[in-house]
This record gives sequence, C-alpha cells and structure tokens, in this order.
Amino acid sequence: MKNIHLVKTGNIRPTILFFKSKGIPVEKLMALSKLPMSVFNANDDEPMPVHAFWHFVQLCGDANKEDDLGFQLVSEQGMAVIQKIADKAIAEAITLHDAIAILVKFISSYSTHAKYWLDSKDDGIWFTGGKVEINDLDFHLMEQIALSNLICFVRHYLGTNWQPKAIRLQQSKNLTVTKRNYPKSLVATNQDVTAIFIDNGELGTSHPELLSLYDDLELLKSNSFQQKLYLAIKPYFGEGLPSLQQLAEILGLSLRQIQRRLSKEGVTFRHVLHKLSFDIAKEQLIHSDKKIIDIAADLGYSDKSHFNRAFHQWSGMAPSAYRAQMMQESK
Repeated sequence: MKNIHLVKTGNIRPTILFFKSKGIPVEKLMALSKLPMSVFNANDDEPMPVHAFWHFVQLCGDANKEDDLGFQLVSEQGMAVIQKIADKAIAEAITLHDAIAILVKFISSYSTHAKYWLDSKDDGIWFTGGKVEINDLDFHLMEQIALSNLICFVRHYLGTNWQPKAIRLQQSKNLTVTKRNYPKSLVATNQDVTAIFIDNGELGTSHPELLSLYDDLELLKSNSFQQKLYLAIKPYFGEGLPSLQQLAEILGLSLRQIQRRLSKEGVTFRHVLHKLSFDIAKEQLIHSDKKIIDIAADLGYSDKSHFNRAFHQWSGMAPSAYRAQMMQESK
C-alpha cells in the first residue's frame, strides 16, 4: 500500500537553489508541482512532501533541456539531497565499507522514501540507491542525481577520478549521458534499481561494532498515517491549506487511499485539518504579534467570527483570551 513520503527541507533546498542559478523559473514550477514556497525559509528539519519535490525536479528538467542536468548538479554542488548525511557518515567512519554502511542507516532519518542498501557478492558489493516507486513521474533526472551521489560519496575515499566497474540504471534514457560521464564503467539499463559496483579491494574492513550505534534513526519511524499527513500539510500554512483533492495530487496518492488509511485509524481528513489549524493558531497567538483576523485568514477562515467560534470549540476560550492567558503565564 502506498504511503506518505517526506524529506527534510535542508536536504532539498540546495537543489532548488541550483536550479534557480541555472535560470530555471523555480517559483513558477514550484507552484505547478505544488511544492510549498515555505521551503525557502523553513527550518532544515521541517518535513516536505517527496512527491511534490520529485514533480518539481521533473518540471525543471523539462524546462532546462540539458540531458545531464543531474550530473551537473552534483558536480557543482556536491552530493545533492544527501550532502549533510554523507558528511556525517564520512566523519564517523573508519573505512569506505563503514562509511557506506553508516550512510545506509543515516539516509532513512532524512527521508521516508530514500532507501540505500548493500548487496554483497564474492568479489565486491553493489551499492544501491533504491528502487523508485513513484511511477506516475519521469524520474530520469532524479536517477542522475542519485547515481552521481553514490559515485561522489565513494570518490571521497578512492579519488576524484574513480569510476565504478559497473553501473545499473532503471532509466534507459540515461544510458548515453551516463556512458559519457563514466566511460570506463559497464552500464546496464532497465534494471530494478540504481546501483554501482565496488570491488572488495576498494572497500576496506568492516567494523560491525561501529554500525550498531546507528540502529534506530528512521525519520518518523513510529508516526501514524494521520501524523505523517499532518506533517505533509503543515508547510502549506500561509499559502492556503490544500483540499483533500489537492493533497492527493501533492502526495501522489488517490483520494480513496487517503480516506481508507485515515478510516483505519478512526479519523477523518477534517479531523487532521482541525488539529493542524488549532496547533498553528496556538503557535501564532503565542509566538507572533499577528492580528487575530490575519491568523484567521491564513488558516482559510472567511471572517474572524468563524475562526473565533472554531477556536472556542477547540480550547473552550476565545483566541484573544487564550493569547492573554499565555502572555500572563510567560511572565
């Protein structure tokens, strides 16, 4: 069953800024892909919807027309999307084998969709960037980025000219450009995963006792579907909270899938929206000097009286009384 996939803002913002530096109209394409504009100023740890980001990347590729835009991104900016995770893995590893194994564990703490793993063979390993499950999008540009990230990570240990013995690609349209960038590699397309092969002699020794320190890092590991839905909607505050139909498009899910998963947890979409609206309203009343009428408008209420009634139902008091009480308690 499809799930809600999220990624931390700090991991996608550099990619967006790179596309902007290439003259791509990112604000326009963010609007088309429904990627929230809050990505520019949100906290690095704020979750963003993966499907909307992937759609945005696809649109950027269509607008730019260069066949190697993903390779350019990593060449100019470093390990796009995974740079922060890669830096941590490299800093804490002893050998290349350790670094890859730690990265595999770290990656799930920054995205609920990204999955890296190692497939051991007699003469080496396949370092795998995962299988894409977002089937309604053209993801060849994301595959370029994923492949370049894998190779860039290994090159930190084996040198800037290192090329893998073999490469597996999911997208056949990436064959020519991949061969152009990595002429020494044997490239196969139409594979189930994106992966590179590393010889045993290049890996170094593994230290299992080190890896055991990173066994519980998965992002939102214990969160329910409704909690992930809450987090996926939150970045749109101030831009107009999405309807259920719009949210389905943003997440790459069907209306039926969302409703069925929420029903299984005994809640409705309206329940999730009300909880989010109440939490945001409290946050704005406590930590901002916004007028109540402006907070109401940001939350989609047509007038202040409707918001006042809703807030009273949530908290048992008027917004102005809640703000006054919180200010008094903070003194």
